[in-house]
Amino acid sequence: MDANEYIRKHLESSDTDIAAALGITPEAVRSRRRRMGLTKAQGSTGPSEDAEWRVVADKVVDALKVQGITPDTVGAIKKIRVSQYQSMIKTPDGEPEVVDLGAVRFEIDPSFKDGPQWPVVQPITPTPLKPRKVKKEKRQNKLAVILPDPQIGFWRNLQTGELDPFHDERAIGLAIQLIEELQPDLIVNLGDMLDFPEFGKYLQEAGFAETTQPTLRYAYQFLKAQREAAPNAEIVYLEGNHSKRLSNYVLTNAKAAFGLTQANDPEGWPVLSAPHLLALDSLGVNYVAGYPANEYWINDRLVCVHGDKIRSGGSTAKAVADDERISMIFGHLHKIELHYKTVRVRNGFRTNLAFTPGCLCRISGVPGVRTGTDVRGNPVKRSFDWQQGMALVHYQDGDMPFSVEPIYIHEGSMIFRGRTYSV
Repeated sequence: MDANEYIRKHLESSDTDIAAALGITPEAVRSRRRRMGLTKAQGSTGPSEDAEWRVVADKVVDALKVQGITPDTVGAIKKIRVSQYQSMIKTPDGEPEVVDLGAVRFEIDPSFKDGPQWPVVQPITPTPLKPRKVKKEKRQNKLAVILPDPQIGFWRNLQTGELDPFHDERAIGLAIQLIEELQPDLIVNLGDMLDFPEFGKYLQEAGFAETTQPTLRYAYQFLKAQREAAPNAEIVYLEGNHSKRLSNYVLTNAKAAFGLTQANDPEGWPVLSAPHLLALDSLGVNYVAGYPANEYWINDRLVCVHGDKIRSGGSTAKAVADDERISMIFGHLHKIELHYKTVRVRNGFRTNLAFTPGCLCRISGVPGVRTGTDVRGNPVKRSFDWQQGMALVHYQDGDMPFSVEPIYIHEGSMIFRGRTYSV
């Protein structure tokens, strides 16, 4: 940027300050402005072709460069003072020599003085629910739909600005179809509803910038769709390790803001938390915090957790079954595994299971330690040994038997009870 243009844009000095910088009277400054047809409202920096003023502007710009201050961080330049003086130095021959020196002093206000210039994450404003008119069929047992790991989030294309999702919109659409058709008593979101890459501890990719707000909007719409499709169902949202990123980020970078609530709702959710940002109370969603210790019991024999175990070779469900003495449905793994284990007990036996129903995220579109970006910062797609799916649980309350029913999803379609569903 031209030095004069730069100063013209940012200077907020008075005529007296300008006059002092140029070594002329304030009246001379006003006279030059009138002569050039400039008014105070158009700027107080003097004529753009004024040679003396250009010298001052160049000094200011040079001083900013020395300090590593870029134009986009400068809000205003004030109180410029230019001084000239003489000093004595020694020449290489050791002879004294008088030299002319000068200095420029000024004050700057940063561009962020009155607040950040980038979009600040805002909580979702709830919109009216439009629940379906449903007729629930009588059934002998209760029914739960289990939805694992959508990891809602986006990469932003650095050339076009378009958003590329981590979640699979087709798989999510199939989940809503199934919920609306079956009218379950319970919907359990197993965790990692939000990917939250902007709050992760790993290297931040350029394409993650300013993706949190659209992530919140999509997640809210997904949860709202669940509520509208099954207005009478209990909806549970388990906190996972990715949702936990937000509170960890606040503790690391802004500890004083941790746990802050709205002044008019001191018992409500902290403002920097997933349930507040997603307006979960307006949807009647039960948020279960406390990962990795949080859990939700479907009945006395079956518990849901997000999970924190990952084993290779399809052995995670077996490891969970070996470690637990209860039946458990878990997420986190992004794979479909089901393992039953029967053990001896006094006067008989007991059978437990460990089951992970897959994921609702894209198999080739989620950032991780084995993904990469090209020279422009855009993701290089790579498929993983994951499977998309969800599950049904048929159960009764109390200490009663249950059964699980895996549902496999492949490229936007699934076969469920002899019928093909697609998005």
